[in-house]
Amino acid sequence: MEMQPDTLPKPDAPRPDPIAGENTVAGENTVTVLTAPSAGAIAVIRLEGPLVEAALRRRARSRSGKSLDVPPGPRPRLVRWDFGGPEPEEAVLYRPGETLLEIHCHGGLRVVERLVQAAAVDGFARLSWQQWLQYEERDPIAAAARAALAQVRTRRAAEILLDQYHGALRSALADIAAALSRGDAAAAQGLRRLASRIPLGLHLSRPWRVVILGPPNAGKSSLINALAGYDRALVHPVPGTTRDLVSAVIVADGWPIELIDTAGLRQAAHPVEQLGVRKAEDAARNADLVILVFDRSRPWRAGHDALLRRYPQALLLHNKCDLAAGPGERPPGLYVSAHRPDDVPPILDALVRRLVPDPPPPGEAVPFTEDQAAAVKEALDFLERQNPQAAAARLRRLAPATPAPPALARPALEPPALEPPALEPPA
Repeated sequence: MEMQPDTLPKPDAPRPDPIAGENTVAGENTVTVLTAPSAGAIAVIRLEGPLVEAALRRRARSRSGKSLDVPPGPRPRLVRWDFGGPEPEEAVLYRPGETLLEIHCHGGLRVVERLVQAAAVDGFARLSWQQWLQYEERDPIAAAARAALAQVRTRRAAEILLDQYHGALRSALADIAAALSRGDAAAAQGLRRLASRIPLGLHLSRPWRVVILGPPNAGKSSLINALAGYDRALVHPVPGTTRDLVSAVIVADGWPIELIDTAGLRQAAHPVEQLGVRKAEDAARNADLVILVFDRSRPWRAGHDALLRRYPQALLLHNKCDLAAGPGERPPGLYVSAHRPDDVPPILDALVRRLVPDPPPPGEAVPFTEDQAAAVKEALDFLERQNPQAAAARLRRLAPATPAPPALARPALEPPALEPPALEPPA
């Protein structure tokens, strides 16, 4: 039973302190799956709301089938949870407050879904974990950082997001807004620096897109295989072998990068190859960086210059340097061979320098969502139109005054790490 948008609890609704073990969304009864949406050994399902006590009386059973009293407290309880199936599900209950209950159960997808459906029958509306975070966190920036942390692929990106979770972005926004209100000239520099971090921040939880373009048989597929470290794309001497987009996600210097191999750019006769060329050009238009690959063993032609003019910001690679050089003067670029392992690190270094020319030091503020990026850009636009007060107000709306976020590891009412769940004696 999915919660309808018009019945969702409002983010600004008053609510008790979640650390104290009270309901996160005051007056609402919600069920949230807190573990990953895939099969696993253990799943955690969280019930919140005034109906928790009634659900316990209805569902919690001893091994003999008797109803159980599960009072709030720090110690977990091993029970059998009757979700209406042929057999109750064994689960560990943790009840840190009157209106809070965590069910730790088998992580199979069907088991989890049955327990959630049983909660819906008991009057609990389903929240996604992203919605739950909006109410669990006092700070909207911290909530966004926690959600983004679930998507990151690298430790370096996670470290930057943790800095934002712990207040780097919030503090910077508050400082810049205060400086703008005072008429401090240094505020403009701080705001521009924050805006310069937007491209990096938006790629912390999604990879940079790097599209590999070039004429047929320039070695594009060999290049993506070399950079990925395995045979991702088919390689064949017949021109036009690659006709669809082929991608591989790699990590270079701690940054996630999606490499996209494409069809060779030429006036193709076959309709399928024509489609492949169009897809390659479309991918290049949406890329964060284009790599132009040319075969150094073949003559340099006027068509190659045309590609350079079309993609002036591209990273230029002269490939197949293990072969004799073809005639013609070539523009500056990296001279490499996709078949020489020693040439891979310089290519990756060049990629990283183009994508992240100025990595942020630890603790620096980095906007990392589309909403944050839009707010910073709007504030900068206000400032450039000589309206610092409007710029300050826009930044304050992005980070309204709230208490500091709780630690990621909740300290209150946690069960002792080595204490086993209480077992119900046999009848």
